[in-house]
Amino acid sequence: MTVVKFKRLKNDAIVPSKSTKGAACYDCYLPETYPPLEPREIRIVDLGFSVEVPVNYELQVRARSGLASKGIIVANGVGCVDSDYRGSVGVILWNSSGAIQPLNRGDRICQVKLALAPEIDWVVVDGFEDRETEREGGFGSTGGHDSINK
Repeated sequence: MTVVKFKRLKNDAIVPSKSTKGAACYDCYLPETYPPLEPREIRIVDLGFSVEVPVNYELQVRARSGLASKGIIVANGVGCVDSDYRGSVGVILWNSSGAIQPLNRGDRICQVKLALAPEIDWVVVDGFEDRETEREGGFGSTGGHDSINK
């Protein structure tokens, strides 16, 4: 098991936890009630803690699917807490809905996942001799979306 050190910066900060034994991510909770998110508002919300992420790892901050279905998503897709960051952890929330969204103490507002972030040795080459492919297109070039457009 990998250790991530957790430091409370607000008295009511809650250690992230899994909702089920098979969950891949750990839910993060609001340490206090914040003003509601207005429709289309983007705001950084402080989670009230800092962490010590092990070297060669990152802590990914992700949306919770239940909240995303109501319009509360992580504005930058997936946030990243680097191993050399020791400040307060926050989440950039975007209320993509047309409704005011409450932010109450104890709400599970996002989730985090520890992921490997290995050092990379970038090697500049003129070609990829052992793995050349005929595919060059990207961004939907292989199709598969026709059923959505019908």
